[in-house]
Amino acid sequence: MKKKTTAAILLAATMMITLMGCGSTSESDTSLDISSTEVSAESLNYDDSAKSSISVEAPGDRDDVIADTSDSTDTTALSDDSFIYNGNKVSILDDGDTIASSMGTPGSTAADRDLTYNFYTDKDGADSVSSTIFSYNGSKLPIEIVISSPDIQTSKGIHVGSSQEEVEAVYGNNAEKDEYIITYDFKKFSIRFQMMNGAVIHIYYINTDNEKAFDANR
Repeated sequence: MKKKTTAAILLAATMMITLMGCGSTSESDTSLDISSTEVSAESLNYDDSAKSSISVEAPGDRDDVIADTSDSTDTTALSDDSFIYNGNKVSILDDGDTIASSMGTPGSTAADRDLTYNFYTDKDGADSVSSTIFSYNGSKLPIEIVISSPDIQTSKGIHVGSSQEEVEAVYGNNAEKDEYIITYDFKKFSIRFQMMNGAVIHIYYINTDNEKAFDANR
């Protein structure tokens, strides 16, 4: 079932991936108004009296944070909630600290109230993965991880660039579909494939329990 709040998070994260890939952020541009991505306070179910802003933190030395995302590790032993990044297993069911430890230092981060967006780049400086973490009652709860690099595969071998036919061949035809998103629901998480011209352009891992916690506190 689609949620307006989650759709807004997906849009915000995808738009910020695009912004991160447009070049380095100047000092004067380190505070972005989230309304410029058409994600309003109303769409996130926030109090209209509060203003939402995103602060962006860029790294001091990108050579220290750029990861080699290409990985030949066999994914057949992985569970559906996980993938390999830079030689490490990453699961959307892990807590935020465990995910951060597995993925390493992000190339840049952005904060919007109780949400933190972490952006990782590959060895060529291209966008590869982002994560959205919800800070709640002292815990760091991952809501989503977005894969943008064709070098990173799901446990079933699907990657950015795979066709819809390839997705359905390994995940089945029981997905929820709309014009651009194919969603497969599991017990505590979902995998969503964003499609364009019949090919995958982003892969979303969604922790549905944490998503519900986020929705309940809007």
